[in-house]
Amino acid sequence: MVFLDRRRRVSAAALLVFASLTASAQAQQYSFRFFGTQDGLSNLAVKVLFQDRIGFLWAATENGVFRYDGTRFRRFGPEDGLPRDLILSLGEAPDGSVLAGGRRGLYRLAGSRFERVELPRGAVVESYNSIRYDGHGRTYIATNQGLMVGRQELSLVLQFLPGGPGTTLTPAHGLYLEKDSLWYGCGPGLCRLGPGGTTVFGMAEGLPAGQWICIRRDAAGDLWVSDKHRFAVQRRGQATLQTKALGLPPPAGSGQFEVDGDGRLMVPTTAGLAIQRPDGWRLIGKRENLRAPVYSVLQDREGSVWLGLAGRGLARWEGYGLWEGFAPESGLDSELIYEVAPLGKDAVWAGTETGLFLGHRKGVRWTWERDARVGKIPVHAVRLAPDGSLWLGTEGFGAIRRDPHGRTEWIGQKQGLLGHSPYALAVDREGIWAGTEAGLFVKQAGENRFRRVPEVPAIRCWSIAVGYPQEIVVGTTQGLYWGKHGTWRHLSVDDGLLHSTVLAVAARAGEIWAGYWFTGGITRITTGGSRLVFTHFGPSPGVVGNMTYFLGFDARGGVWSGSDQGVRTWDGARWRQYDQSDGLIWNDCDLGAFAAGADGSVWIGTSNGLAHFTNKDQPEQPPPAVVLTELRLGNQDVAGRPAVQAGSRDNALFVQYAALTFSRDASLIFRYRLPPISNQWVETAMRELTLPALQPEQYRLELQARAGRQEWSATTAFPFVIRPPWWATWWCRALAAATALGGIAALWRWRIYALTARQRELEAIVADRTRQLREQAIKDGLTGLLNRSAFFEVLERELARARREGDRLALVMLDLDHFKSINDTHGHQAGDAVLKETAQRILRSVRAYDTVGRYGGEELAILMPGCGLEAASGRAESVRGQIAELPFATPAGTVNVTASFGVTVTGPGCEGIHELLQAADQALYAAKANGRNCVVGGSSPAAQGEETAESFAPDLSVR
Repeated sequence: MVFLDRRRRVSAAALLVFASLTASAQAQQYSFRFFGTQDGLSNLAVKVLFQDRIGFLWAATENGVFRYDGTRFRRFGPEDGLPRDLILSLGEAPDGSVLAGGRRGLYRLAGSRFERVELPRGAVVESYNSIRYDGHGRTYIATNQGLMVGRQELSLVLQFLPGGPGTTLTPAHGLYLEKDSLWYGCGPGLCRLGPGGTTVFGMAEGLPAGQWICIRRDAAGDLWVSDKHRFAVQRRGQATLQTKALGLPPPAGSGQFEVDGDGRLMVPTTAGLAIQRPDGWRLIGKRENLRAPVYSVLQDREGSVWLGLAGRGLARWEGYGLWEGFAPESGLDSELIYEVAPLGKDAVWAGTETGLFLGHRKGVRWTWERDARVGKIPVHAVRLAPDGSLWLGTEGFGAIRRDPHGRTEWIGQKQGLLGHSPYALAVDREGIWAGTEAGLFVKQAGENRFRRVPEVPAIRCWSIAVGYPQEIVVGTTQGLYWGKHGTWRHLSVDDGLLHSTVLAVAARAGEIWAGYWFTGGITRITTGGSRLVFTHFGPSPGVVGNMTYFLGFDARGGVWSGSDQGVRTWDGARWRQYDQSDGLIWNDCDLGAFAAGADGSVWIGTSNGLAHFTNKDQPEQPPPAVVLTELRLGNQDVAGRPAVQAGSRDNALFVQYAALTFSRDASLIFRYRLPPISNQWVETAMRELTLPALQPEQYRLELQARAGRQEWSATTAFPFVIRPPWWATWWCRALAAATALGGIAALWRWRIYALTARQRELEAIVADRTRQLREQAIKDGLTGLLNRSAFFEVLERELARARREGDRLALVMLDLDHFKSINDTHGHQAGDAVLKETAQRILRSVRAYDTVGRYGGEELAILMPGCGLEAASGRAESVRGQIAELPFATPAGTVNVTASFGVTVTGPGCEGIHELLQAADQALYAAKANGRNCVVGGSSPAAQGEETAESFAPDLSVR
């Protein structure tokens, strides 16, 4: 969400279009992350998916098998022992090694290569779903010669199993394991191997002849089978099967069925993914952002659903079963969503930038209708009153009351509501409360007019919350105002708040929650005792956000907070972050845009659509263990080797590692140590490590990982030995002792010299590596500028110097205009090229001792020591000209780019970082409001009145 300064010249009457309600029945949106060549998946036709015992995700394509470790895909092809042919089935041997089967035979992964496994009688794997491990030491393999079982003894021992009564060995295909049974296709029929032997199902049991390769059981206990052309089902408790016309598009690819964690059958088809539901089948396809056809489907151990696509690579359904979204493509004809008001589980009101919408759920789909009587105006607040009426707070048009019969009443100054933009409304026993830019107003029950609450100044009221009966909490630009039984109290920074501007409030028995502008913090105020207790929650690993736009409680009592970087929820013990990587439709939330449904779900408004979260119990995931994916000592590949030793020449260790969590990969962090060199843990976000010039010694590399604020995982260790050189062995020393004393002295001097030289070399290497790591830690990877944290360190130092020396310090904030349209029109590579070239043009335009950093996204910052407002504005204008003067060369062609600049300077008081940033950001918003591609200078509060240049405090409004 951003704050905009709107100057509308159109009257309210012109916006009221009393047209008929229009509805759209388009599908809700889901979040998919797509993987392709940029991720190492060089073949995009994914036929088979499999997750091994360790946790790696495997994908078999038309040109090789790929393994995903959470960062990239590694290809296994002919150079790694696999044939030049399609792998039809993936599974694992009893010892956990991966098996790959196809028409060329069976192959087993040993270390980093596949080795051929000879099958009896020349058998081969001819169908999909043909390798299954039962978890009890047996691996079943369906071949063209019949069903085989493998056990691990000194090696993998394979043997054929007998067929059904009166049958000989027949081709087997399509394995499905249950607790006490193995189902598989046998010849033209279906076989079940159980404790009593093998049972055959065929024509006599209602099953037509076919190659039944897809077999699964759903939550109702029904067994489904398919030969990729037809479906048949054996209902629970029945002995026969019947063919079933599902009315679905044709199955695609391998026909690899899956059953999700709720027992619903998922079927890949040519038009998308079909999901079984109690009221019928749901097809997820193009309308829901999924690119069909779907070849294969897999739900991993964390609950994420992976989809192999035809020519489009791999997709991960983010937030499967938890999140759905609504945008203009879904029929909700607005991107900016403000407050919502659920009407049970099947209907919801949504206030948006372009009017009021009513959503209805019909089956599994939602339809959206615009209320034409309200018109296409911004509706910020949506509240239901006890009498059934609907109250709306608008931007610029006062309040609206919509009675249960649909009659609409516009409420403004004539009714005592002096503020034009009541962004916040609340309903309690006393009546209707309205928070506006002119203060707080209330219309008490039985009255026809609003009156201003005199205890709250005539200032912007951002949010209102109702706590106990007759308890009201208001977030304003001057802190919190808390009314209880008619008595009001003002809480400010002096009382314990983190910031004077409170954007979001929530209240319930015994506590008040407050969220702020720009601090990234949240405060819980405990009110039940003899004194107020303030508990602050700040940014932490895995929980981010600078602006807190809403706070609220779900039906389970959990606390929800929306920010500019996703949402976070507090369960009483820890925070959990949700963002787009988890299925949230957009990270940038909007003011007050939260509502809790009685069914436990929550609704969240963002600047790019409406999100709906199904709040169900999610099992706590254990910390992800570290897996070593590549190990080299010198030029030796030592992965999987026991008792690793290397000579003194191979004394450089290179390690690549991963933690196999795919739903939490964005919050992963690692730490390592290398006894006996050091027993101290070193944290890193990198997924590879190089340790050069190791001295002869016994070592033990130890690694751990965690996601977010979890505990650290169990230790993954790699012990190894660097042998001393030959001249340092005992026999060489004994030989040296037998020589003349003169030779011993010479050898000793040479030894000291060699050790000293090696020590210097090691120190030089370590110093160089330390310098490289430091540079990586402070530099932005794309632009080469200082990253956010490094820029803040410089800003703190310069502020301290300015206070100490009584000097001026100027801060320039600049934002590339319409940068999102560059990404949308020309692609993210073009956007990256624009950012890199912008950084270079700025560096060429500023002084050598100025500091330039990437503040975030397309927003950059320049620190100019010793500059007043006029000088800094002039330098900023020079930078603006350098950006706007010449087009930018990108991979998609030349692009014209402009930027908006906000300039501020410190005053004699030399205020803190947050005040300086806020002043610069306000000037930047003013530059955007003035038409962009310009420089606006504004003095910080402490400097006002000290500059000769014009200073101002721009009026703030809400998008």
